Amino acid sequence: MRKFCILVVLCSLFIVNGAGAIQIAETIGNNSYLTPMNLDSYFSVGPNPEIQGADMNFPWVSVTSSGEAGKHFFSFNALPTTYYFDIDHGAESPGWCDIEMGVWNGDTGQLIARNDDHSPVDPGSISSLDSWIELFFDIPTLVIFGLSEFPSSFGPNGDTIGNLLDFDDRFIVNVSGDFNVAPVPEPGTIFLFGLGIVGLFGVGRKLKSA
Repeated sequence: MRKFCILVVLCSLFIVNGAGAIQIAETIGNNSYLTPMNLDSYFSVGPNPEIQGADMNFPWVSVTSSGEAGKHFFSFNALPTTYYFDIDHGAESPGWCDIEMGVWNGDTGQLIARNDDHSPVDPGSISSLDSWIELFFDIPTLVIFGLSEFPSSFGPNGDTIGNLLDFDDRFIVNVSGDFNVAPVPEPGTIFLFGLGIVGLFGVGRKLKSA
């Protein structure tokens, strides 16, 4: 019994934490400013060489395109910090597309940023045609951002005029926030840690009685 308790303690001490940071699939039907795909519940931390700040525990979300034709809209609630909006693997075959991105304040409908081609610091693109936006928010803000294809123009309240994305256009859209978050242990990790504490307690009582 004592050997078992010690083994459980060692497992709980040396297991590596993970937050389940993965790419998620885009939902169907987010082709309107009024029906964006909400990303709030998908932010997590973990390694991803294509995402700005992932190596510094910035929380991020990465969405693979559905291939649905039309506009694509997403939303999330931003905290006061800098966020990076990043398109990767759009201007590549198969599913080649030159994406333009607009970002709106969802509380006011104001267009606050737009971009066609990326910044030189984009870690995940091999083509300058992939969009990139860096934005600082000084107060909590409902953010809505939308994607269309070049050439497009944007106006208030999600107004988008121009080319639509075609059926089976492929891309990845990433959002990351510039603040550090400690990884949250997975339920299995928490369970093992709890068993480890119980095991320590049992070993201590055994030694004391001896």
